[in-house]
Amino acid sequence: LFDFLEKQLTHLPLEEMMKSKVNGEWKSISTESFYNQTYQLSSGLLNAGILRGDKIALITDGNRMEWNICDHAILQIGAIDVPIYPTMSASDIEYILNHSEAVICIVSNHDLYEKVASIKDNCGALREIFTFEKYGDTKHWLELFDEQVTKRDEINSIKNEIKSEELATIIYTSGTTGRPKGAVSTHRA
Repeated sequence: LFDFLEKQLTHLPLEEMMKSKVNGEWKSISTESFYNQTYQLSSGLLNAGILRGDKIALITDGNRMEWNICDHAILQIGAIDVPIYPTMSASDIEYILNHSEAVICIVSNHDLYEKVASIKDNCGALREIFTFEKYGDTKHWLELFDEQVTKRDEINSIKNEIKSEELATIIYTSGTTGRPKGAVSTHRA
């Protein structure tokens, strides 16, 4: 999946690859900036001890370019993303974080941070919660970035080893008829 970005950068780089609404105003990102931020985050995740096969939960309340950067950064180091519906109850989020054994959770806003923080102590594998938006003493997702990309060679090595049949994401059902169930999706899918 992460190969699409490299191909776009090489063959059709865009000044406005993607847009997100931030504080009521549209902000765009170029292919090159998106690519660089993906590498900065991948390198930072490796520096933080994230290993191939580790799960990282993502919970956002809307479409955001940050989510896409996280998705690509997670996948290209062989980690697995676990997107979670923002409307899920704290109980269902707790279940998913434990069932998936997510080690990091990245959320978009303060309300989602509070929801996850309220159950964090019940989630054995969960080490940290980061937010896209800055709030008080919460950890901001940019703290994960390694602007020097000190792990570029390691990232490229991992990317080259990932097979299309490997697990890319676990998408949980909404849980309306019982506990959420995880549907696995490979890079090929």
